[in-house]
Order: sequence, then structure tokens, then C-alpha cells
Amino acid sequence: MFYIALLFIIIGGFLFLFQRGFFNVTMYAFKKLGRSNKKIESLVEDEEKRDPKEILYRTYSFAWTYPIVITAIILGALSTILTFTVLI
Repeated sequence: MFYIALLFIIIGGFLFLFQRGFFNVTMYAFKKLGRSNKKIESLVEDEEKRDPKEILYRTYSFAWTYPIVITAIILGALSTILTFTVLI
């Protein structure tokens, strides 16, 4: 049960960080690095021009983030309580 809670915490934590825009700077840097190659840029003529601030400050919304995190916390607490109950 503890391993399931740990998996839920990892998945829920990643979703929470992603929806808050924690990885936006990294995605922006990789896109800028990909655009730095002039040969590829000359091949793609119909590339959209986006505002860099749009990419940096974009937020996402996932419906399952909070239920996964809450479930993980409940399972972790229940696992800890059961462990101490068995040991005592």
C-alpha cells in the first residue's frame, strides 16, 4: 500500500508542477535551441510566430491532479498508521 501511495505522490506531484508552469522555462529553452538552427528554419516557412511570454507564463489544468494527490496522502497516512499499529 505504501508503494502505491508513493507512486501516486510522484505522479500527482509531477502533474501539479507541470500545471503550475514549473517546466515552462525548460520547454522554452529547448524550443529556442531548436530554432537556432538556420537550415531547419529556412525549410519551415509556415512556422507560427509566438510571443515568448505566452510560452513562459502558460498554465495547464488537469482534472485528476488533486484527487491523485489527496488519494496518495490518505494511502500514505493509512499505511503509516497500520504499520505502527502492527508494531505496537
